[in-house]
Amino acid sequence: MAQRGFLSESMHDDTYVYEMTDEGRKFKEKLDRFGMTVEVDRELVRSMARHSSQFLEMVSTYAFLVDTGYERQAAKDKALELKSHLPISIDQAIAYYDEWIAPRFK
Repeated sequence: MAQRGFLSESMHDDTYVYEMTDEGRKFKEKLDRFGMTVEVDRELVRSMARHSSQFLEMVSTYAFLVDTGYERQAAKDKALELKSHLPISIDQAIAYYDEWIAPRFK
């Protein structure tokens, strides 16, 4: 969304902050006019807010790899390779993905 200009991305106190741009608001208004509203899963957002950015980075890396066709074990291995600098348990990240992410995006 940031690459398309719908969100601006900035960093404050080592945390990424995203805000909707004017272009993003225009796009959302178009979707609304055509009855294509986007619902925010507030339960998921609250759950994500309880975790560190590093944990969510590992979860999102694993999710991306699975989504692009990696088998689960291959995605786990690749996520560990790509994010070896993160002191995060890949098994905890996968458990979070299985509980919170995968069921919502099937």
